[in-house]
Amino acid sequence: MRRAQQSTQPQHQPYSGYTSTTTNQEQVEQENDNLTNQLRSKVSELKHLSINIGTEIRDQNGMLGNMQSDFDKSEAVLRASMAKLVHISKTVWSSNKLLVNLLLFALLVFLIIWLLYR
Repeated sequence: MRRAQQSTQPQHQPYSGYTSTTTNQEQVEQENDNLTNQLRSKVSELKHLSINIGTEIRDQNGMLGNMQSDFDKSEAVLRASMAKLVHISKTVWSSNKLLVNLLLFALLVFLIIWLLYR
């Protein structure tokens, strides 16, 4: 863009014995080359950064998938444990109920015997 502007605009500088237009164009060319190199460098950095981000995302998605399967396995183990605990508590309650009924029956028998012998 600058080259096109430079070539279409006439140079109105005082005569100093050499062509300043050529020197000015060389400076603009040098500046354009420097800016192009800087831009190329930054684009390269962004490319590497985006590749690293993509790699990191893939790795973390893999880890999240592994964690999900681990949590699913843990959930299954916890459900099985809870089912066993519920079964045990029902079994214990039924055996406790049986023990309480047996004690009440024995107390009733002793009460009847005591009342009969009184």
